[in-house]
This record gives sequence, C-alpha cells and structure tokens, in this order.
Amino acid sequence: NSAGVVLYQARINVRGPASIRPMKNITAIAGRDTYIHCRVIGYPYYSIKWYKNSNLLPFNHRQVAFENNGTLKLSDVQKEVDEGEYTCNVLVQPQLST
Repeated sequence: NSAGVVLYQARINVRGPASIRPMKNITAIAGRDTYIHCRVIGYPYYSIKWYKNSNLLPFNHRQVAFENNGTLKLSDVQKEVDEGEYTCNVLVQPQLST
C-alpha cells in the first residue's frame, strides 16, 4: 500500500477486585512505636479505615493512619491504652450522597 501502514499497540493489565490479606498478630514493646499494615491486594480501592475494638481511629494524637499504603502507626505504645483488636476496613466503591 503506497499510503503506508500505521500500527499502535497498547497493553492491558487486569487486576482483581480489592481485598485484604489476613493480618498477623503482633507484639509491641511499651514505649516504642509500632506499625500495623493493612495488606490490600487488587484495585481499585477508595479508602482504608482503621478500628480498635470496633471504634474508628485515630482517636488520639499517638495514632496516625496512612491511607496511601494502609499502615497504622501507634506512637509510644501503652499497654492499657493500645492493647486490643485492630481491624482495617477497605472501601472499594465510593459512597454516593443521596
């Protein structure tokens, strides 16, 4: 063909829906910082929320949640305050206001 040939290629990567891998129990040392990781696989996810004993975090200045990688940082861990069950919750669909 005298007009020539133009060819474009594109690669498609398909990821499964977002889900959370099981978390392992951890032991923290009093007075030190500790990190808990919410291991999200798949895409997309819109937000990650952390809970301790069913209460939304952070509820004090020593707790910082990093949404970009699903990590919760507990500064200066204290047995009486920080010991408990931590849960991460991944929102996979944006919430629409009605």
